[in-house]
Amino acid sequence: MGFQTGLYFGIILAAVCMTGFLAFQAWRQREVPGAGYYFLLALALCFISMGETLSMTVSTEALSLFWFKSRFLGFAVIPPLWLLFVLEYSGRRHWLSKKLGVGLFVVPLITCAMVLTSSRHGLWVQQEVGFHREGPFWMAEISSRIPGIWYLIHTFYTQAAMLTGSVLLLLTARRKANHDRLQAVLLSASAIIPVIASAFILFKLLPAGSFNPTIPSLVAGTALAAAAIFRFDFLKKALASYENAMQPADHRAKPSQALFGLIFGLLAIALMAAGYLSYINFEKHFRSQVEDQLSAVADLTVNRLTDWRSERLGDAEFLRNSPSFSALVQAYLENPTDKPFVDMLQAWLDSLHKVYRYDRVFLMDINGQERITSSHASEPLAPHLIQDAAKVLSSGETMFLDFHSHAIENTIRLAFLVPIYADASINHPLGILVLEIDPALSLYPFLKQWPISSKTAEILLVRQDKEDVLFLNELRFQQQTALNLRIPLTETKVLAVKAVLGENGYVEGKDYKGDPAVGFVRAVPDSPWFIVTRMDQDEIYAPLRQRLWRTFLFISALMAFPGTGLMLAIRRQQMRYYKERVKSLEALRISEADLKTSEERFRSTFEQAAVGIAQVGLDGSWMLVNQQLCVIVGRTREELLQCSFQDITHPEDLDIDLSFVRQILAGEISTYSMEKRYIRKDRSLVWANLTVGLMRNEAGTPKYFVSVVEDITKRKKAEAEVLKLNAELEQRVIERTYQLEAANSELEAFTYSVSHDLRAPLRHINGYINLLVDRLPEVLPEKGRHYFKNIVDSATEMGELIDSLLKFSRTGRQEMRKTLINMNDLFKEALNTVIQNHPERVIQWETTELPVVSGDPALLKLVWINLLDNAVKFTKNKDRAKIEIGFTEEKKDYIFFVHDNGAGFDMQYAHKLFGVFQRLHSAADYEGTGIGLANVRRIILRHGGRTWAEAEPGKGAKFYFTLQR
Repeated sequence: MGFQTGLYFGIILAAVCMTGFLAFQAWRQREVPGAGYYFLLALALCFISMGETLSMTVSTEALSLFWFKSRFLGFAVIPPLWLLFVLEYSGRRHWLSKKLGVGLFVVPLITCAMVLTSSRHGLWVQQEVGFHREGPFWMAEISSRIPGIWYLIHTFYTQAAMLTGSVLLLLTARRKANHDRLQAVLLSASAIIPVIASAFILFKLLPAGSFNPTIPSLVAGTALAAAAIFRFDFLKKALASYENAMQPADHRAKPSQALFGLIFGLLAIALMAAGYLSYINFEKHFRSQVEDQLSAVADLTVNRLTDWRSERLGDAEFLRNSPSFSALVQAYLENPTDKPFVDMLQAWLDSLHKVYRYDRVFLMDINGQERITSSHASEPLAPHLIQDAAKVLSSGETMFLDFHSHAIENTIRLAFLVPIYADASINHPLGILVLEIDPALSLYPFLKQWPISSKTAEILLVRQDKEDVLFLNELRFQQQTALNLRIPLTETKVLAVKAVLGENGYVEGKDYKGDPAVGFVRAVPDSPWFIVTRMDQDEIYAPLRQRLWRTFLFISALMAFPGTGLMLAIRRQQMRYYKERVKSLEALRISEADLKTSEERFRSTFEQAAVGIAQVGLDGSWMLVNQQLCVIVGRTREELLQCSFQDITHPEDLDIDLSFVRQILAGEISTYSMEKRYIRKDRSLVWANLTVGLMRNEAGTPKYFVSVVEDITKRKKAEAEVLKLNAELEQRVIERTYQLEAANSELEAFTYSVSHDLRAPLRHINGYINLLVDRLPEVLPEKGRHYFKNIVDSATEMGELIDSLLKFSRTGRQEMRKTLINMNDLFKEALNTVIQNHPERVIQWETTELPVVSGDPALLKLVWINLLDNAVKFTKNKDRAKIEIGFTEEKKDYIFFVHDNGAGFDMQYAHKLFGVFQRLHSAADYEGTGIGLANVRRIILRHGGRTWAEAEPGKGAKFYFTLQR
């Protein structure tokens, strides 16, 4: 027994103790709302833990399985108990009616029945867990379990219920003090942790052979609940007082449709997900069975063909090498009228014909004449047989004639041509023994055999014949196919073509009829034949379709129960609501005078509204308009009532408006809104935002339209002004861009001029110093020469800095010409350049295949050269310099890197690496101008990428840059 097993058992014992303690505490505080349900919940958890303990410690595997399955009786009741606890603890007990409370236990009760009867139907699990011994304990192998459809439903129902209760707890405590919020968080977490563990088990996210995480997750959840008890007074007071204080009495008296809908929605999702996973699991296993069946038949057929062919070859070789048979043939040919020899040879041929099931056996002499046959009557020889006999006599080897048509009888035959010699040492044949085979008798029967009943399954025997696939046997669904049916090799979707073209194993495609089919293809060893075992896809998918419909009907039936309960609960609440409304209407009944007052108020509101309002007939005529609409469209009320909305609508907007009208009359939409133009009486245009709804009578027949018209002319003018300003701004941006380009050109010219002007005095300094050194060597002391040398070196370094600065400025302004780049080729070019620059260096280069990217080849080559030069430079003091180049992938980028084992650097100075003229080492130790990495950053930034580096002093550095994928 390992340490982990002992620890796992200790955790289970801790779970028994902790859950028992929680049950005891809940029982002591049972007067607190929700404590009674939590007591039952803790008892169920304790039962689960005890079942796990007994499962590990009993004497036999059967008892271990019994207690392991018994635990699910506790799991079954946890979801409803948790929901009932949360609803009562948070003050929502009034949400539950008696019917809904009973409904919560429907799934748990079915789960208990499924667990106890799983061996009869397999709806709980299709394959149970296995067990193995670890010391004194039985350990369950949960990875071997195959869940059934109800196991999935139970799991998803549990997860939905636990998550729903957790959400309700958090919603209740969100406005309370920190003390209560933390209490709710701990309780919610105590429920969510086991939910996560069950998800890991369900979706097989755990490594093979790992421990069952269920009990450890319960221990973790119980520990959180215990913390809520001792630290935050859980089970001493409930959150109910808060919820009741926030709701009026009449609201607290009615159940919540939102809760019903949420529970039903979660349950529906759980049922559908369970059904889907069950179907996918069934489909996977069913396909595997079909593939196994096809492959088994194919293997069996190939083995039988191979054995049959080997046996026939063995017969031929036996006759070819048999001294007694050769002597008999020689005696017969020398004395063809000698009856004893004739009878003996005839007996041999008859025996081969009857015992070995050859269709016809006959002897040919070396002149191609038939001399004696098993049929006791000579038959005309096929012309091809005479030609093949000549080849056999020439080669001296047995020849196998593959499937062929008998030229005279027009039948299909196979044959062995066996040369017969008088003496093995004498290379002079006596004749040829021909063994003819009728495949209809010896081959085709077992090609028609299929081990189980099937409507479409069959075995195909094919071979390649030039550019076609030739079918060698008679087929199930076509007649006269042997050596007649051909399919071109270009038809690559046909299963037989796939076989000839080299595919092997399970394939999908079309059969010789052109119908979708699946098959298994195998080549027959040492022959040109291929075996295809096939079935129509319709036959294969029929059980899948049946399973899909059964699953759909089963899930629909399961959803019908909670759906019906939900509808009854909603109907009950609606009835209560309407009864209250009737009482309210009776209490608020008003007199005719009040109605008249209400109508006057409506008319006053209608006329004084700030927007245009109208009733429009179904034909588009104005029926009733207010004053604001008259102002908007610039017409009097009388003028509007004498026309239709079509008469004053701008022609360009009329078709859209009428299209919406047709849709609203057809019931496709209930309302519509659009911006349109009206033509005023003075022919000016007014922009309006139109909203239209359709009024219907009690029978649902359309009566008239209600239109609301808002004048938006000012807004449209403002929008037009904004568009005009945007256009002007765009023009200014273009002009500014041209100005920047011109400034960049001037800057480039200035940079070149400055670099040229700076080089001139440097050349003068170098020239005069060299003159002094060359012409006054005797006068200049050694120290003076040293000073002059320092001046020359400084001037040279100054020139190099000027050149580098000029290149740096040009890099930022150089036009980018992006194209697709094979980074492998570009890197090799850069590497060759670096190696030529450092021929004396011996470096171990390690590279990988690099991807294709988009970028400027010249600039990216400069990036590689600078980074490789940098790596070579800082590894010069290493005995075994090693530089690694590679890349990794992110979602949007490729990350390239250059890794050396050189000097490295301190990461606190990493921010200086890519600056102009920034150096982290002295020029005396490592040469360079400090501008190469600045060029790298500038180029990569222009490509939209990033650059950075990582290093340790003395352990090398790693430089990165990214490019978009």
